[in-house]
Amino acid sequence: MAFYSERYTAFHDTSWQHKSERAHLTLQGRLVKGSRLRGINPIDDANAYVPSFIAMYNARFMKPTHSEFDTHRPLRDDEGLDVVLTWRETRRVTKAQEAQYDRVLYLLDDTPEHRVWLRRDIEAWEYADGRIIGRRATIRH
Repeated sequence: MAFYSERYTAFHDTSWQHKSERAHLTLQGRLVKGSRLRGINPIDDANAYVPSFIAMYNARFMKPTHSEFDTHRPLRDDEGLDVVLTWRETRRVTKAQEAQYDRVLYLLDDTPEHRVWLRRDIEAWEYADGRIIGRRATIRH
């Protein structure tokens, strides 16, 4: 394929997301290797082996916490995890009633409610399940 001849170069990202992905691949590799060394072949035997593998793996690599104190704050009544875990980006609605988000151009219906948003900012909320909803942008100073 001509991908590499077009001046593209590969690079390695050392961000925590990629380190986490490498750790999970390592864990999966060790699980497969451990099951092969024990001669585990049917899926039922492999499923029975997983709890003992997790206990052994945690005993080898688990680190104790620095403090037993739970620093997480409880959720308020007006907060839900589906709202807290949304990805939010501000977008401008054009005079043609369009807003672009994630390389997709969204066309708003031509209604009086939507005409209010012309040339104004909205927030695109992307939920974990893939839903995308436009909301009025909140201005934070």
